[in-house]
Amino acid sequence: MSPFPKLLSQLDLGFTTLRNRVLMGSMHTCLDDIPKGFERLEAFYAERAKGGVGLIVTGGFAPNRDSASVHWGAILDNEAEAGKHHVITEVVRREDGKICLQIVHRGRYAHCTQPVAPSPLKSPIIPATPRAFKDRESEQTIDDFAQCAAMARQGGYDRVEIMGSEGYLINQFIAPQTNHRDDRWGGSYANRVRFALEVVRRTRVRVGPDFINIFRLSMMNLVDGGQHLGRDRHTGQGVGKGRRQHHQYRHWLARSAYPKSRKQKKVSTFLCSFRSYDVVQVPITHKLIPSFIYTAQLWPRWCRVRPLRG
Repeated sequence: MSPFPKLLSQLDLGFTTLRNRVLMGSMHTCLDDIPKGFERLEAFYAERAKGGVGLIVTGGFAPNRDSASVHWGAILDNEAEAGKHHVITEVVRREDGKICLQIVHRGRYAHCTQPVAPSPLKSPIIPATPRAFKDRESEQTIDDFAQCAAMARQGGYDRVEIMGSEGYLINQFIAPQTNHRDDRWGGSYANRVRFALEVVRRTRVRVGPDFINIFRLSMMNLVDGGQHLGRDRHTGQGVGKGRRQHHQYRHWLARSAYPKSRKQKKVSTFLCSFRSYDVVQVPITHKLIPSFIYTAQLWPRWCRVRPLRG
């Protein structure tokens, strides 16, 4: 008997169905930044859809100019840009696949003359020192995330993935190492996580209830002053506040083991689908795989992830 009996079975999410539980994680091809890039992306994602993957996640698209990877980087913030994406979403749909657009604001990691971030703290890998967000700019950026998600839906995507991990802007707000603010966006944990929760809330309002939002969350930053498991349990609960998915999230965490060594940096993400049809991706280190095999026991509308000895 297969150790993954549900891996290739359909997943009914109520208003849509995945043909299996295989997810292709986001890959930054940089094709969207070059001439005729969308034609090449069409061919790239068509081959992946033909291969039978259940859900494809695109490379990251910026919600505004301040968040692009480079000056000419791909941005999705208006209907004209949304129209360019139909060649991608339609070819995936013809192959009976589903595709998700990743939204990422890079914050202090943006390659531009003047990046913006929660605090004016220079990244070790980017030359420019960011300037701190003003309060009204934080509000506008949250609205930009929601606008980007709405344009993704208009462009034919089945869902969006909000990048709240890997040290990008949302992660920069949550982690005390990169957030030294003393206003409503900083200080206490409740204030630091406010930006993330507002992004999720306003995005849900814009895209409606019959559209899946994925929130990607770093469970461990592996740096001093970064996110850690205890706090991020509350972040995940906050994303699904008021829904029964809280119990499923706690159940997943209770059965997951995390290493204490900072040397274990390679991670793999697994998909957890919650009752509200929202999704959270969480990292598991490769170090754990020899002793445990993690598999999602995905049932319609909710799931549990439990370790299997192997």
